[in-house]
This record gives sequence, C-alpha cells and structure tokens, in this order.
Amino acid sequence: MKDYSELRLKIIYGVELAIKRLIEEKAKNNENMIITQNGKIVSIPARQILQEQIEEENAKKQNAQQPDLIPGLEEFKQ
Repeated sequence: MKDYSELRLKIIYGVELAIKRLIEEKAKNNENMIITQNGKIVSIPARQILQEQIEEENAKKQNAQQPDLIPGLEEFKQ
C-alpha cells in the first residue's frame, strides 16, 4: 500500500507543478485563464491568479502551523 500512496503523491505533485507552470506561462504572455467560478465559466487574467497564489503562499509561510492538505507531499517538492 505504501507504493500506491507514494505514486499518488508523485502524481498529485506533477499535476500541481503543471498547473503552476501553465499559469506562469499565461501570465508571462498576458493571457487569460478560462475557469469556472460559482458554476459559471469566466475568463480571468492569469496575472491575477498568479498574484493570488503568491499571496496565498506568503500567508502560509507566515502561518507555519497550518498543516498540509496532503501529508507527505513536501518531500517531493524538494
């Protein structure tokens, strides 16, 4: 069962990394992301999403006691 858990964490990390890179590339090219928000399809500037992610990461750093949503994922982010 450990192999499955490790594989699952690696897949989740890979998906998160791909999404992050997609948003960064779209922000660099001043493009929008098409997402759903409250059940509606909307177009949002990728720079806005990137800025919100940066603010969220900074808030997490300030509140270091907050546990990860997926335990064990940090070891793969190194």
